[in-house]
Amino acid sequence: MQYRIWLLIFTFFIIVSCEKAPETKAIITVNDINGNPVQGATVWLSQNGQISPQGTVSNISDQQISDAQGQTVHIFDLEKVLNIDAQKTQGNDFLSGSDVIKLVKNETVFKTVQIN
Repeated sequence: MQYRIWLLIFTFFIIVSCEKAPETKAIITVNDINGNPVQGATVWLSQNGQISPQGTVSNISDQQISDAQGQTVHIFDLEKVLNIDAQKTQGNDFLSGSDVIKLVKNETVFKTVQIN
């Protein structure tokens, strides 16, 4: 009987420990100056050129194109602070905007960037 209890407890911990941790994710929404979502904008998250305390240069970046809701989804391994650059060319107009986002490990962080 005691053997079965220990086996059950062991099995429980194996199953629980195999659960995947949530992703570290940034969801960026691109809006125009009227607050409307912008489809087809290029959104670039980067930390390029940052130098760590150890002297290592960072070249972390991810580029996505916004969907019909003006959103892009970026997934990273760890938490970090990233620059956001969004841009789109409409006819003869070049629209752009920028901001900064702080990602938190295993959480989804939302940020809205306005381009004009």
